[in-house]
Amino acid sequence: MTGLCRSVNPTSPIHSTPTLASKVDELIPENKKPHTQIMGTDEPSGKNSDMISPSSHPHDPMHGITLESILNRLVERHGWSEMGRRIPIRCFLYDPSVKSSLKFLRKTPWAREKVEDWFSEEL
Repeated sequence: MTGLCRSVNPTSPIHSTPTLASKVDELIPENKKPHTQIMGTDEPSGKNSDMISPSSHPHDPMHGITLESILNRLVERHGWSEMGRRIPIRCFLYDPSVKSSLKFLRKTPWAREKVEDWFSEEL
């Protein structure tokens, strides 16, 4: 039974071989490595430090406004007939409702973009 279990020598070549991760790390220049800090802290997070904090979006006036509130405001201001005239889609033209319009707009990016653009022009 003595030949079945062998002790491992920590100085053997198997243990001194660098890992793949350390080899890759050596190949990437320091200025090209991904950012790993949270904004304004020294904590590693795996996130890009150039991200804008969620509380402030200086270039997005639509931040925090839901599609449902956009739709309700446009219906209040213009009514379904005007909405159907400007953006001729079935959910605005035939038996319109907020529920059916939300369902369609969430699945159809081009139509949602038109509604959001129209709303943002009026801000």
